[in-house]
Amino acid sequence: MTAVTAVAVRGNMTEDNTTVYWKQRPISELQEGEYIEDVFVVKIKKNLFQYMNDQKHGFELILSDHSGKTVGYKFWGGEQPELVQRLFASVQNDDVVWVRGKVQRFKNRLEIASNYPEEFRVLQTDQYRVEDFIQPPVQDPDKMFGDMMDYVSQVEDQSIRSLLQHIFADESFAGRFKQHPAAIEIHHNRIGGLVEHVLEMLQIVDTCSQLFSGLDRDLLIAGAILHDIGKLDEIVMTNRIKGSEEGQLVGHITLGCTLVAQKMDELGIEGPLRHKLLHLIASHQGSPQFGSAQEPKIPEAFALYYADELSSKVSEILSFVKEAQEETEDPTMFHKRHKRNIYLH
Repeated sequence: MTAVTAVAVRGNMTEDNTTVYWKQRPISELQEGEYIEDVFVVKIKKNLFQYMNDQKHGFELILSDHSGKTVGYKFWGGEQPELVQRLFASVQNDDVVWVRGKVQRFKNRLEIASNYPEEFRVLQTDQYRVEDFIQPPVQDPDKMFGDMMDYVSQVEDQSIRSLLQHIFADESFAGRFKQHPAAIEIHHNRIGGLVEHVLEMLQIVDTCSQLFSGLDRDLLIAGAILHDIGKLDEIVMTNRIKGSEEGQLVGHITLGCTLVAQKMDELGIEGPLRHKLLHLIASHQGSPQFGSAQEPKIPEAFALYYADELSSKVSEILSFVKEAQEETEDPTMFHKRHKRNIYLH
């Protein structure tokens, strides 16, 4: 074997002499033919398999990291069935693993392969850094949350202001809101991503209220803050960002409407204001085709929908350009979701 790259992943020793393994490079930078030693988080535990007329044994995983990309992994255990079964049994979804192996291409996709006796091991929680698997915040979440609450203090409608203050008076809930990502992939998929997304939308809808005097600024502020509040239960953040069972089966729009309706019940908020606030959440994705329970039917719902689109789409494209510039010197790269070439320079 001719090694192209081989890097040590051990980082600093802790006070109790535990070795901490540091992430070396994101999955997006893996190159065919190189040998690597690196750490990944297990996204999917796939299966055991046999090969060479069932005489040899292996297993397969899907690995991920903070880049949001995934890569297949195969451990080829040869005539070591007990070892293969023991290693496979030791790993669970969301575990962080250290692997040594070769990057190769299979069915036109890159994967990592370890051939026995090359190593594979599951790391303990004190042997890796969580920030290697979930992107850190781009700004201080406490600062962003404080800026968001400044908008709450500007709300003139007493019922809306009381509702927002009531929701975030729960310190545990507020703490989760500060740290939570806004999405699993695509946009603001990092620690503090939700409050970052909300703050961008607040600035956009505030500008809209200045441009269009007929818009209700208080409704827009409430809509921007509450539109994705159901994502606190739709998305789970462990060693990676993933969907919860509740999120998969119910969805963040329904979860958000349920939570806000409960809080309005506690404050006795009824009538048109209640219906408009729930409509803003229910319609913020624009149409049932994209997951909305309703299409926008009040001016503020139209403004909120386009503010959400602007924040999410611009963030998505900026992240795509940044990652693509690290991968290629070409002037463009094809964006699969948007089905077009994006200029990078």
